[in-house]
Amino acid sequence: MDRRHFLQSVALTTAAVAVGRLQAATSQPQLNASPRLQPLSGSQLDGFTHMGEFDELGLSWSVYEDLQQPDGALALCHGQQVLLLDKRLEATFANDSAYYFGMSLAKVAMADADLLADKLLANGEPDEQQVRTVAPPLASKLNAEDYGGRLPWNSFIGTRQCDDTMMVYSNGRTRTYHPRQVLKGCGDDALAAKRYEGLLGGWLPAVHKVIPISSNRYYDLLVFADVDATDRFITQTWHRSALIEDGKVSEVHYGYSYPAYPPRRQPPAAADFYRALLHFSGYWQQLLQDCASVTLPDQSWGDMVQFAFAREQIVRPDGVYPKYGAVDRDYYGQEYDGFQDTFTSSLYANLEWGRFALAAAVLDGYFSDFVADDGMINMRGPETAQFGLTLSLLARYYRYTADKALLQKHRHKIAATASILLELHDVSLQLPVDDPGYGLIHGWNESDAWPV
Repeated sequence: MDRRHFLQSVALTTAAVAVGRLQAATSQPQLNASPRLQPLSGSQLDGFTHMGEFDELGLSWSVYEDLQQPDGALALCHGQQVLLLDKRLEATFANDSAYYFGMSLAKVAMADADLLADKLLANGEPDEQQVRTVAPPLASKLNAEDYGGRLPWNSFIGTRQCDDTMMVYSNGRTRTYHPRQVLKGCGDDALAAKRYEGLLGGWLPAVHKVIPISSNRYYDLLVFADVDATDRFITQTWHRSALIEDGKVSEVHYGYSYPAYPPRRQPPAAADFYRALLHFSGYWQQLLQDCASVTLPDQSWGDMVQFAFAREQIVRPDGVYPKYGAVDRDYYGQEYDGFQDTFTSSLYANLEWGRFALAAAVLDGYFSDFVADDGMINMRGPETAQFGLTLSLLARYYRYTADKALLQKHRHKIAATASILLELHDVSLQLPVDDPGYGLIHGWNESDAWPV
């Protein structure tokens, strides 16, 4: 079947799909505050430090943490059951290694060939350690002087239900809470520039920072969003700021969103923090439970997938409405909400990882809010190839889910999308037959190609 015949078939087929009930696109997950637990072995918590107690879900819980090393696990236990949250830390600063295989960044960036790929693939499959160290860590070259005297934010947190996010800065502060106000010295940017960072549980969107002071002393900062909060735009946040010396807690402070304002606003108790952490873990496990499981040589590879889907839920208001960015106006502004790449990349990824309910919601939301009756998009400039990718993904969606109802709901817009490509193909057929563009679908190659 040639391309033109295929497009005509798509338009006709989708218009004839039977009507059914739309369930997956409109359903909201029933979140369960109880996370998945595992049996606790007799020696599993040997060497762990007792951090606190709290009651929740009709059970008494104990908190233990391995402070013998900065990446020691944190455990929430009741009876012989435990939620074990591992930690994985990586340096955010550059060391003395030779990056870019000893070449200058300018040479790598300006070369016609992909010099780094050529070297990494010279012997077949790339070596993971080489890939990890071929370039310095992201943002490791930033300095406070370039940002008005303070290091910039380098991460963000949030929830599915909140329509905005909260940035987390290099020294662990947010826009509303500063650990340095309760833990003297931990806000020093010179120290923070030499920090280690990771995620709690390998993929949960809780930011963990370790800022070394000396060989046996470091600041340990943990911050995550309150998944029980219902504020529409305000991301409420939980904080733990600790000083660890010789494997022991010398000082620890707990915070919630804002600094204390005694006597009215008091710092939260440790029990409140760990209870919120239990809810947080169950919340994200529930939201990601439909993600296909994967067995890979390194657990961190699979964790990256889980974290990416969690981040998507944070950035998208209600987990569905598209946002290209996360914090700053570029690219979080409304002018980018209809960006086709945001739609197709999400639909494609969620389909391939078995997240069919979210794929349906993303598809339904985009065609409802961003596709006009004539097939054009609610965005400053279309990418011609994305119209074709969209049609391909609609076919993939039906093949994976057999959900006729959702495609029937948007059949006229789908047909109009196919017609756009037919019209652009007609334009190309008006060219002389010896023109290089004859027969090729014409149009802008990307959104930024719009006339200025």
